[in-house]
Amino acid sequence: MTPLKTNYFYSFRIQLFFTILYLFPACLLAGDTIPENMLEEALRIEYNLVIPRYDSLVDYSLVPYKKILTMRKKEVLQEFFFLGQSESNVFYHDLEDGWVYQEVRGAPVDSVFIKNKWEKKGSVIEVSKNAIKTIAGKPCKAYRCEISGDTSLFYSTTALGVEFNDFVGMEGISLEGEFMAENRIRLKYRAMKIDTVFLPPKDLFNRGAAKLLNLQKPSDAQMIARQKSIDYAKRLEQKMLGSKAPFFKIKTLAGEKINSKKLQGKILVLNFWFTTCRPCIKEIPALNKVRELYDGDEEVVFISLCKDGWREIQSILYQISFDYEICPDARYVAERFRLLGYPLNVVINREGRIIKYTDGYRMDIGRQLVDAIELAKTQ
Repeated sequence: MTPLKTNYFYSFRIQLFFTILYLFPACLLAGDTIPENMLEEALRIEYNLVIPRYDSLVDYSLVPYKKILTMRKKEVLQEFFFLGQSESNVFYHDLEDGWVYQEVRGAPVDSVFIKNKWEKKGSVIEVSKNAIKTIAGKPCKAYRCEISGDTSLFYSTTALGVEFNDFVGMEGISLEGEFMAENRIRLKYRAMKIDTVFLPPKDLFNRGAAKLLNLQKPSDAQMIARQKSIDYAKRLEQKMLGSKAPFFKIKTLAGEKINSKKLQGKILVLNFWFTTCRPCIKEIPALNKVRELYDGDEEVVFISLCKDGWREIQSILYQISFDYEICPDARYVAERFRLLGYPLNVVINREGRIIKYTDGYRMDIGRQLVDAIELAKTQ
């Protein structure tokens, strides 16, 4: 028996030795244990992004976003977040070569990266002589710039020793600004935190431009497929507009019955969504503001139609409130409305006809819905 015990103990020691030998490199590369001489310094700026609404119809409160800008040597990584969730729009800038790589997601094209030449979009038309404002502890000069015919005010600093901005004639990096973007939306941002971080080599490269050397633009076949999908969606929207909305019966989370046929004579505002759809979640604050605007107006009924079940909905409602009447298991209703993609927002007038049919995320969805509701009130 003794030789067997000895062999077993010897075998165990050999296995333990090779296990430690195997795990040691992984431990060495863990974030907390990498030797300092292997880490590279990087500048990180955390911005708060808001979309103030200056429409004549709606005075929206601010909708919170966040952007984190990480810079190291001649590379910049821009990551966008909403409600703590990472967005798909990630940009990796190679300042030395002048290229920017943007991730593009969504059917019918698989996730791809598009490589474009990075060019400054505007120019400075006026600049203050001295620093006139302190942002995140850094002195900033004021720059009045022109971009796409719109005059905008920015505050930029040279105290960080880096230059990264969109305007010819601007020095340093912008820490605060407000400008007109697409769809009459004004984007406002302000740096809230600036610090130094230490990252493993190639960390920005790996996170921001995965497989950088192999990035390709979508193929001709992919672009054709995308265009066909866009064209079909437009044709469907035109076909649905003015048509009679299909009737449906469904129960809310509270167990109340909804029969759309009995709601004729009212204006229905429908939202189709599901709980793991980031664009769906992103637009909820704007939908809540529209709902709040018509609070007490019994003529307008807001119904949320979620394809998921009760449990999934409850889990998301712990994180964000949704002020529509929420109906679970609404997949069959979506099919009746010929839904192509989420989210889908529909407005039905008193006569039961569809006057708004918009799928996909829209930054100005709140204004679009209010316009449609006000139109329905005149019909």
